[in-house]
Amino acid sequence: MSKDTMNTLLEAIRQGDTEKAEGLARDLIKSGADPLEALNVITKTLKEIGDAFGRGELFLVHMIMASDAAKGAIAILSPEVKRRKKEVKYLGRVLIGTVAGDIHDIGKRLVATFLEMEGFEVMDVGIDVPTATFVEKVRELKPDVLGLSALVTSTMPVQGEVIAALRKAGLRGRVKVVVGGSAVSAAWAEEVGADSFGNDAVEAVTKVKALIKKK
Repeated sequence: MSKDTMNTLLEAIRQGDTEKAEGLARDLIKSGADPLEALNVITKTLKEIGDAFGRGELFLVHMIMASDAAKGAIAILSPEVKRRKKEVKYLGRVLIGTVAGDIHDIGKRLVATFLEMEGFEVMDVGIDVPTATFVEKVRELKPDVLGLSALVTSTMPVQGEVIAALRKAGLRGRVKVVVGGSAVSAAWAEEVGADSFGNDAVEAVTKVKALIKKK
């Protein structure tokens, strides 16, 4: 991977320059760089930006602009990852979505892309998903794993609400649940009754693979 191009792409993301970020993502593909490696670096950069916002070093508008720029680059890199992927062994079915009240999409989208690269069938039900919809989809699609994303701290309790609803519907024993988001932890996963957790896309994929091996 061209280190200079990658560094320039990351700076474009930090500056919230979507047009430049998209152009640099195309340049990376043309240069023969590994798009999955680029997505990994973008993921880490987004986490750094989110952490800076949490410390009060960035305004909300800066984080939104950076997210939009990253989304533009990811939209170009993700299809190229899928195009280049080799045949992989089917590992299982994952249903993923962002819980009600939360409209963050980038982290979830990255997790879905990385899971597909590893051999999972991924069904993304989107953002701001009502609890009842998760229950309906688990019943209908019978996934091996359910991924519940919540980036905003105030929406994290909804992850527990979904798990409780699955239990009430008699479906909890049929599906492993992974909670995701920058603030989740092992303690939080245990508190809401999840099987595992992931702070970022790479960790989430590792945890999902581990759960599948236990089934």
